[in-house]
Amino acid sequence: MDINQIKDKKNKIYQLIEERRLAEAMRQAKSLVEAAANGKLLDDYGNIATTYRYMLQYLSQGIVDPQRQQVLDKVVDSLLTIVDKCQVELLARNSYELFYMRHNSGLGFSLSTECGKYVKVCDTIRLAGEQINNDLLLRREKAEVTIFNKLWSELPLGCSDVEELNAFVLNDNVPTYFKCMVVSALTLGLTFFYDEQKLIALCGIYNASTEAEVQIRSIVGIAIGLYIHRKRTAFSRSLELVIPTLEQNSHLRDDLQSIFMRLVQTRNVENINKRMNEGLIPNMMKSSHDLEQKLRNRKEPLDINDLEGNPEWQKWLEESGVQKKIEEFNELQMEGNDMMLGTFERLKSYPFFQTLSNWFMPFHSDHSIFANFDAGDKKLMMTMLAGTPFLCNSDKFALAITIMNMPQQGRNITGPIAQMQSNGDSEPPLPKMSRDAIANKYVQDLYRFFKLFSRKSELTPVFDSDLNLLDVPLLRPYVHTKANISLVAEYYLKNGFYSDAILFYKERLASKDAIDPGIFQKIGFAYQSLGNDLKALEYFKKFEMAHDNDFWNIKHIAMAYRSLKETHKAIEYYKKADNIKPNNLGITLSIGNCLLEDDKAAEALNYYFKADLMDNAKHRAWRPIAWCSFLTGNFDQSEKYYKNIMEHDSPSAQDHLNYGHLLLCNKMVKEAIGQYTLALKAAGGEEAFIAAFNADAKYLLDKGIDFADMCLVADATLSTNDSYQF
Repeated sequence: MDINQIKDKKNKIYQLIEERRLAEAMRQAKSLVEAAANGKLLDDYGNIATTYRYMLQYLSQGIVDPQRQQVLDKVVDSLLTIVDKCQVELLARNSYELFYMRHNSGLGFSLSTECGKYVKVCDTIRLAGEQINNDLLLRREKAEVTIFNKLWSELPLGCSDVEELNAFVLNDNVPTYFKCMVVSALTLGLTFFYDEQKLIALCGIYNASTEAEVQIRSIVGIAIGLYIHRKRTAFSRSLELVIPTLEQNSHLRDDLQSIFMRLVQTRNVENINKRMNEGLIPNMMKSSHDLEQKLRNRKEPLDINDLEGNPEWQKWLEESGVQKKIEEFNELQMEGNDMMLGTFERLKSYPFFQTLSNWFMPFHSDHSIFANFDAGDKKLMMTMLAGTPFLCNSDKFALAITIMNMPQQGRNITGPIAQMQSNGDSEPPLPKMSRDAIANKYVQDLYRFFKLFSRKSELTPVFDSDLNLLDVPLLRPYVHTKANISLVAEYYLKNGFYSDAILFYKERLASKDAIDPGIFQKIGFAYQSLGNDLKALEYFKKFEMAHDNDFWNIKHIAMAYRSLKETHKAIEYYKKADNIKPNNLGITLSIGNCLLEDDKAAEALNYYFKADLMDNAKHRAWRPIAWCSFLTGNFDQSEKYYKNIMEHDSPSAQDHLNYGHLLLCNKMVKEAIGQYTLALKAAGGEEAFIAAFNADAKYLLDKGIDFADMCLVADATLSTNDSYQF
């Protein structure tokens, strides 16, 4: 079998098991086992096949077995494990994917031996003190890569390996940064294949470690592993016993709720990145240039210090919109959103990031890449990066490498940071982060790896799913809280993930707690934003039962009725809103629009005139007044307003078209064709113009324009276009 056939066969078996067609799944699995030609796998398959045959035999004989479901679960889990092992066994022979290459390279040594070698290297480095040389650092890093690759590509992890890892992460001579990498290796392995022992190892590390960063990485790995394999782990007897032991750690619930929120926030990273690159940053750069031109009538660059005390500075901030953009940026950052993906994406092409394990390395200064860096510059750089809590570890490495690659003069960007240094030659300690901040930065590191790694096509697209931990039976009791669900729901609603918001708000409604009626309103808004006005009405009406005079709710009920073409009900609610807040421009215009849609142009005019007299109306009522006046036959009034639009506003293609209709009905054919020509140019093409013209034909016919004349006028208009040949 070739690579694709092997993967297709595995997927077919998984599908059969999900459909509970177990006999057929076993028949298909047998062909994989025979292709692998591995004696151990053949024996394992024979054992579970025998167990299943006996189970079917007992069933057919009517024998009652109270342990039947547990035995069946064990058969299914064992079969899936055998299928996974067969895939690894077969693909490791001829696949160039990274997992199988690393799996092969790790077959010739034991984890215990390599961990022992690593501890000895660490002891040597510790004893060397300040006499440490680059060769020692390289030896340690080579050992780290070896252990990391062994861990993530091993399938399955042995029970003795789990014990070895528990002892390894408790060894004081092992640097904390590498303990963190060990945990990440286990997590990475779980994204490829289910391995119960890797999950048990992570649980053991979470319970045993006293270091916050190691604990947080462990629980993140547990959460992601259980989510990816949630169907399979739901029936694991071992994990049912192990997961509750995590409650030994008093931080468990807070950790899981924090991680849940951080995983949710990854859904918005691409949107934020797009807003940053296409809107926020370009607009701020343009506004900055505008300020320089405004405050300086010279070619020299603007010195930011010159702005201090300048009264025009604050005025410019407010009027240009930069203040609002800065506040938006700060708000997103304060919420813990990942703002830096696009900024550092290009910097992840350094050779450092070609080594897979480096993506998971906590930022530290005694890496060999810094060995030839001037001690003073290194200290200054580390001081600067230590004070940037918004950067995750891989971003800090990327920035550090960038600084190292600069000419000496370019490194002066760190100069203003010098005053932050502590006295003495030692590097300042990294500031202590909260557990939530650690979780946030680690999730960002994971996100970058899965999105930016050069061989990401071989990875499981972990962050393409919603990572809803409520769907994980073993974790649901810890994350299913009123506060947590509400927080996630609000985040999804605020950021436009309306389907997800509805899901979480309905989760709140399903609880036994007292229900806040505001949830009905928010669900209604989410449905309305998705275009489902019928469902939106259902929930707006539920909110109305508790708050029948809520202006916002009444307005949105009216909007829903209008979208559903129930204009009489829409008018009823808009008028109710008008009674609550009289002289509201938007409501007044909406009533007029509904009346116009209901073919009541004369009545609509009253509301448009009322709107036109309001202080903040500007020109918003001119167009409907001009059009309604045309429909009611008041051509003089209509022309007055169309002239206002042409002279004092920015006329659109529709404005020119409508004015052309009026002129045509006034027998001013030449002038009408002139307006139609302008409409043609503004419409952006002949097809768009013809479609709009034909849509309005009924109004012209109603005003007595002959159909043949109408067609001639349209052709005359098109003939003014140079590209229109006949």
